[in-house]
Parts: sequence; structure tokens; C-alpha cells
Amino acid sequence: MKFIDFKNLMITFLLISLISSRTIKDKNKKLKSNLFKDDEGSGSWETFYDCPRINIRELNKNYISQGSAKIYGELIEKPITTEDKLGLVFDFNSTPGDVIKNIGTLVSGNKYYIPYRNFNGNFIYTNPSQANKYIEGSFISDDAKHYEIKIEFPFKKVGRFINDTDSKRIMNAINNYSTIQRNLVNGIKGNIQGEATKFFFNKKLLEVAEKGSDEFKKLIGERRQNVEKSLNEINELQNNYNSLSQEIKKAEETIYEKKKSLEDLNNRINSKSKRRDEDLKLIEEDEKNQSFDIAKKKAELHNVINGHEEKLLKHFKELNDNAPVREKEIQAAKGAYQSLDKTKFNENLKKIVS
Repeated sequence: MKFIDFKNLMITFLLISLISSRTIKDKNKKLKSNLFKDDEGSGSWETFYDCPRINIRELNKNYISQGSAKIYGELIEKPITTEDKLGLVFDFNSTPGDVIKNIGTLVSGNKYYIPYRNFNGNFIYTNPSQANKYIEGSFISDDAKHYEIKIEFPFKKVGRFINDTDSKRIMNAINNYSTIQRNLVNGIKGNIQGEATKFFFNKKLLEVAEKGSDEFKKLIGERRQNVEKSLNEINELQNNYNSLSQEIKKAEETIYEKKKSLEDLNNRINSKSKRRDEDLKLIEEDEKNQSFDIAKKKAELHNVINGHEEKLLKHFKELNDNAPVREKEIQAAKGAYQSLDKTKFNENLKKIVS
């Protein structure tokens, strides 16, 4: 009986020794593999960084390498060319993957950029042991799909091609220009929206003024009713705003989409409130002078409309300069406001992601 126990003990000991030996060998093999990882890419801050992999994936999917590409640290931090000012440029060493060709903006050859206005400004930097340093962030393409991107910097087993400081300089520059371009394009779109609203409003006034003073006086009464009605709409929007604010606190996983909706509601509240105040002021002025000169009123409206059109043309040019890849939608929005098609105007303006 004692012999059997001793035999079992020896078998158990041998099994443990074999497992431990294999585990140590596997660890050593992995360590050896990391220690002797080959150099990948090359470069310096003054020239370029040849990054071995530019990985892109749709949200919650696997990364797909788009190929190796050069990025230029100095031009990212201090852009000179138009493409460097508008987006993050990748100069691929060969024909890149389908994703970058579909969502990127072609500069020439195998050079593409992703517009800064599309990035969320949330890049982070990681420096893993015995592996490529990388930065990772997210963006929304112009077809409204959510993506993540991982840029792997070149790796050198002895020394380094890129240090922590320069990696973070690139990361910070991308985040900075993403915020700048997003705010710039949003501002231009807001200017266009505001001028177009005034343009549509004054065009309608002019149409009624062309019919004579009686029709114009009738419109004043209708406008008074609309202003009072808009107060209820503002209150309803405010309630939606408050409700959505609470939802955002409870739904962190969808915070980006909710914030965009929240921002839209806030803009609509401000826009409607401003229009209500401006319209109320105009109504009060018209009510004070019921015997106004309709010819003079038409001339004033023509001047106001011309002023709006000048500003709109200026803002559309600014938008086209900062989002040239969406020229088709910009021109469509421009044509829609000129033909007084509010629906198509708003639809095309929303297609310009920022």
C-alpha cells in the first residue's frame, strides 16, 4: 500500500516537472521572439516616419491594415500645404487597402488624407514593451460610419526611430487640428444656416409685399400668431433638451450621438429664440406704423435679401475651402437655397460631417 502511494507520488511529481518545463520554455521562446523582433519601418522627425501599418476598423470590428505609409511629423505639427491643413496625410508605399480608398480623400498617387473635421480629437498614445509604439483614435466618415484608426510607428530593436516626446507631439497636433477644423466647419455651417433662415424669411415678406399693403398688414397679424406659437415650440424643445440631458448621464455608451443631438437641440432653441426676438421687434415696428410706404418696404427687403445672399456666397466658399471633398453636397445646398427649397438645403448641409 505504501509502495503504491509512493509510485503515485512520483508520477505526479514527474507530470508537474514536465508542465513547468514546457511553460518555462514557452515563456523563454516568447521573450526571445520579442527580444529579436526585426526592425520595422524607419525615419526621423526631420524627414518622415515610415509606419509599418495603418490599421482601420469599423466600430466593434477587427482592424484591417491599409498598408505601410509615411507620415510627416513636422507637417502634421506645422502644416504648409492645403492637404496638410485639411487632414491627416498618409503617403502609402504601395496601393493602400480598400477602406482608406473609400473613406479617405485622394491627393495624388497613393497619397490620401482623412479630414480633421471627421476626427473626434480623442487620440491616445501607447508605448508597449518590445513592440511598436502607436496612437489610436476614432472618426466619423462622410457616409456617417464610425471608425477607429491605429497608427503603428516604426520599431527599432536597438535604440529607437521615434521617442515618446515626438509621438505625443504628433498625437497632440492631430487632436488639436481636429478640434480646430471641426469648430471651423461647424461655425461656417452655422453661418450658412442662419443667413439662409433670414433669406427665406425676407423672401416670403417680399412676395407678400409685392401683392400690396393690405396683404402685408394681414401677414403682420399672422406673424404675431406664429411668434406666440413659437414660444410653445421653444418650451417643448427645452423639455426635450432637459430630458436628453438626463438620458446622457444614464447612457455613457451612446454619449457621442446624444451629445450631437443635444447640440442640435441647443442650436435650434437659440436659433428659434433669436428669430422670435428679431421677428417680434419687426412686428412691433410695423404695428406702430400701419400707414407705411409699401414701395419703400419692398426696397428695404430687396436690400436685406441682397445682404444675406452676399454673406451666404462668402460662407459657401469658406465651406468649400474647408471641405472640398463634399463640393457636390455644398453646391446642392447652395442651389437649394437659391431655389427656396428648404428641405434639400438642410438635407445637403447635414451631409457635410463635422
